[in-house]
Amino acid sequence: MGNCVPFSVNKTLPHLFLCGPSGAGKTTLLYRLKIPDMNAKSLEDLGPSEGVHYEELTKKGFGKFGVWDVPGNAAARDLWNVFYRSIDMSAVIFMVRDAEGSLNGKDILEARESLKVLLSETELRDACFCILVNMWDEKSNDKLNIASLSVRDKEEHEAFWWERLDIESRIDMELSEEAGKAMRQRVKIFLISAKDIDLEEQWKPPIEFIQEHVQRKQKAELLN
Repeated sequence: MGNCVPFSVNKTLPHLFLCGPSGAGKTTLLYRLKIPDMNAKSLEDLGPSEGVHYEELTKKGFGKFGVWDVPGNAAARDLWNVFYRSIDMSAVIFMVRDAEGSLNGKDILEARESLKVLLSETELRDACFCILVNMWDEKSNDKLNIASLSVRDKEEHEAFWWERLDIESRIDMELSEEAGKAMRQRVKIFLISAKDIDLEEQWKPPIEFIQEHVQRKQKAELLN
């Protein structure tokens, strides 16, 4: 692929880089946002994605933005940098699945390493990081009712994944306390259910977090 993306895109838009382990629900999330009334059978037929998907979405209050959905297998991970070194990514959406048997042993180590690499990339130093925890068990077709969770329960889930992905150790690698604080402010964990009927409502907190980051970045660029 060289140093260019596979096809021409509007580089003036905010771009989001959707990545994470295979089977996390990335493509399901993308097309549920693109086509809210997409039926369950069509979602099941998507299966694990082997190719790159790019869609331009429009959300109220945020406007138009591009989303890059990239596969999470080992071969594809080696090519992730082709995209964020060619396109200025406003946000990285790193998606994992919270289900029995997901991300154990080798898988969690690979997820940690992938996230650590992304957080260390020069090209992503100005991007915010949304860690989306997909609360859906494909085997049992069961989901956690996110809306029914108390604030404390949500915080406990988020803290669990913050520790499980070993984010704090990456922050501790920063050379100064100020740099560590800045990184902590641009990384946040959100619970989501990619197949849920109220996905639009669940999507609001992550997109607001991204929007606030983009606005701060634009304001800083104007001051400079």
